[in-house]
Amino acid sequence: MKVLTHPQKTAHHWSKEFFCSGYEKYQMGCKAKLEISLEDIELVFLMTYNGKPPQMRAHFTCPLCGAITDISENNATPWQFLTGRRPFCQKETSMNQQSNYPATYPTADLVVTIDQKEVVLICRAKEPFLNKLALPGGHVENEKCVQAAVREAREEINLSVDVRDVELLMLLDGPGRDPRPGHTLSLVYHVDLTSSDARIRHLRAASDAKQVVRKSLREICESDMAFDHWRVIQYVRSLPGFPG
Repeated sequence: MKVLTHPQKTAHHWSKEFFCSGYEKYQMGCKAKLEISLEDIELVFLMTYNGKPPQMRAHFTCPLCGAITDISENNATPWQFLTGRRPFCQKETSMNQQSNYPATYPTADLVVTIDQKEVVLICRAKEPFLNKLALPGGHVENEKCVQAAVREAREEINLSVDVRDVELLMLLDGPGRDPRPGHTLSLVYHVDLTSSDARIRHLRAASDAKQVVRKSLREICESDMAFDHWRVIQYVRSLPGFPG
């Protein structure tokens, strides 16, 4: 639905015209009835937009990555915000097609172990799971999943790895594993480095990482980890040659 562009309209007219169409579309598309009246919607509209047309409201945050979005650029409508279907930022919009079906997002993570005893993790610099430990990784961006895993390792911990040196380890696909909207699937890859590898000395945090952390596989606790990355640690411990 296109954003209306009639500057002469009042906030009252904006709310009625804007919400009626979007609200009905949402009901039909999801086949679910929301327990909210048009009067409630209008009140929320007036409180949220301060009586201004939506394209005059400056910015909202992307529900996926937290980046600032622009309503006009993303063709957002107020009912999207009320129903939890907020618009994505430009990057996420180009990566994903919003629809009435639950969105599914492919991601890739890389388990970097050292001498089969330690693992390289990041301390997350932002929500969700701020300050929790996680594997370096992120969204797949018009590339193969293994390429995404290698790219994210380079961006987040300054580690350059050849795609031929990593192997597929496991799939994380549990519903609700990521608290953000949509269903996030993660292909987890693995590479083991030796302690004498010069690349280890140059590890540093960037992007979503606040800090690079080297920890013994034996010392990591479930409460330390973000998302469901604890499952990966448990699996790695069970591999031949790794501490059980």
